[in-house]
Amino acid sequence: MTARELGFELDVKQFPEGTRTAADAAAAIGCDVGAIVKSLVFMVEGTGAVLALTSGANRVDTTRLGRHFGGKARQANANEARDAT
Repeated sequence: MTARELGFELDVKQFPEGTRTAADAAAAIGCDVGAIVKSLVFMVEGTGAVLALTSGANRVDTTRLGRHFGGKARQANANEARDAT
């Protein structure tokens, strides 16, 4: 089911200067970095790729994330993140 089918109207924006970081995204749309949701891919032993969504102002505790899934966690490298998403 798509967002539109669920009743959401989308307004997709593209930024030629890019938004590689939460701070870049916040500056591009003129909001506080805490209002940005960043998506980060982690690799967890025994689980594989895990997507964490967090406020742009926060960091993910990899020890806690790994403990939640029962394995050691680390941030995915660029190739792992592309393969997972």
